[in-house]
Amino acid sequence: MDKENLGCSGGAEARTATGKKRRTSRTQEELKAVAHPLRQTKITAKAVSGPRKDDELVRLVQLLRTGDAEEKNAAARALDSLAVMNAVNRVAIASAGAVDPLVQLLRTGDADGKTEAASALGNLAVM
Repeated sequence: MDKENLGCSGGAEARTATGKKRRTSRTQEELKAVAHPLRQTKITAKAVSGPRKDDELVRLVQLLRTGDAEEKNAAARALDSLAVMNAVNRVAIASAGAVDPLVQLLRTGDADGKTEAASALGNLAVM
């Protein structure tokens, strides 16, 4: 990532109007930590929007069932993104068996997992 092109709202350094470098409030590590899940969600959403969508949905549901906490959270986040304002995806996600593992994540997951599962279930409930 090019620190000079990030602007003042992100990155470890930004340029002032005179071209001098200055520190911003976020470090590179913080940006990577924030950007990784967002990037992963976009990648997953792209992957499951193609012709093999059903296979990819089954893989996400499998991650919900057997993945570690981070994988479960990412799978729930991806399913949530796919369910937003897309009735076809909501039906496909439910048909792939995502509801039960999402409920399980809501019951037993960490705080992030519970949040992701609740959001995904909420979007799946919209018809």
